[in-house]
Amino acid sequence: MGFFEYEPQHYDLIITNPPYSLKDQFLKRAFELDKPFMMLLPITTLEGKKRSEMYQQHKVQVLIPSKRFNFIKEKKGSWLQTSWFTWKLNLKSDLIFMNV
Repeated sequence: MGFFEYEPQHYDLIITNPPYSLKDQFLKRAFELDKPFMMLLPITTLEGKKRSEMYQQHKVQVLIPSKRFNFIKEKKGSWLQTSWFTWKLNLKSDLIFMNV
C-alpha cells in the first residue's frame, strides 16, 4: 500500500523524499492528509503557476541548504539542488538558508 492509498491513524509528521516526477501528486496528498510535512524536493519545485498558488494558499515554508546534497556516495557533488519544502512546522521565516 502506497502513500496515495494509505490512511494512517496516528502520526505527527510526514518526512519524505518522493519521486520527483510525482512531486505534485505528493504535495496534493500531503495537504489532503492535513499533517505537518517535510519533503525533500528540487529547488525548481518553486516554479509553476499552480504550485505557486498552492504554496501561497497553504503557506509553505522552504529550508534551503548552503550546498547540494550528494545522494550517491561515489560522486563528488550533485547536479541537482534540493530543499526541504515544509508545511505547518511554524518556522521563524518562510524562507530559511541553512549552513550545512
